[in-house]
Amino acid sequence: MLRYIDTQVQWNGQMCIRRHYADPADWRADRTRLAEWICGIAPGLLLLRPDVPEFVPSQTDAASASTTLILLAGGKSRRMGTDKALLPFYGTSLMHFQMEKASLLGARLLISAGENPERLRSQLSPGRESSLVSDEIPDRGPLSGLAACLKLAQTPRCLVLPVDAPFVPAKAFCDLLSAPETSPIVQLSHHGRIEYLLGRWDAALWQKIEESIQTKAVSVHAFSAQTGAATCPSDLDDTFFVNLNHPSDYEAILHAENR
Repeated sequence: MLRYIDTQVQWNGQMCIRRHYADPADWRADRTRLAEWICGIAPGLLLLRPDVPEFVPSQTDAASASTTLILLAGGKSRRMGTDKALLPFYGTSLMHFQMEKASLLGARLLISAGENPERLRSQLSPGRESSLVSDEIPDRGPLSGLAACLKLAQTPRCLVLPVDAPFVPAKAFCDLLSAPETSPIVQLSHHGRIEYLLGRWDAALWQKIEESIQTKAVSVHAFSAQTGAATCPSDLDDTFFVNLNHPSDYEAILHAENR
């Protein structure tokens, strides 16, 4: 089990959390080759360099206690051809890699597990089983899993993260948390592109989602437009938002890891 040390520090005039591995050898063994590849194609991605731990604006206790991270891991992975959540990913699984962000943010965690949550149960540590949430309305896409999680959330707002976007840093979610309360949905955007499954959703939306998908599937894009979603512009490089949709996407990362 990898161990971390979180230290509050001043950085750029604000309180931040400096996260690093308790044993530097763990960081280098797990991340160095990935970091070399990332920094090679996008020098701005310094957060993954082994000598530059991730800095995250520190949330107040109130903000952390009122936030849930919903990890969307219930897709059928048709384009990938195998369950994305269970893919090996730099010494762990893709799902575990994404779950780490909830710990870093101090947020509660709910995992949208689709119609077959048992496939993910073995991936969870004791006491985490209750975080798995099954779809209540089958064959309705990500909105069904999102509605089920929002319904169970014990916080008024939730952050949403798809399992197949591993390079989105915790800083992006801190930006979402501080975005104005102008809409029940706030989605990240970068260079004019909206990431419809990366955002902040009011938990109370679960009922409206269920009503929308009761008779047919509705896209997240369409529901967001209908609800009047706002955007939260990000200055992060586009490579932070890479999705692992196809085997070629995953193989490119494996190739970079083994070169």
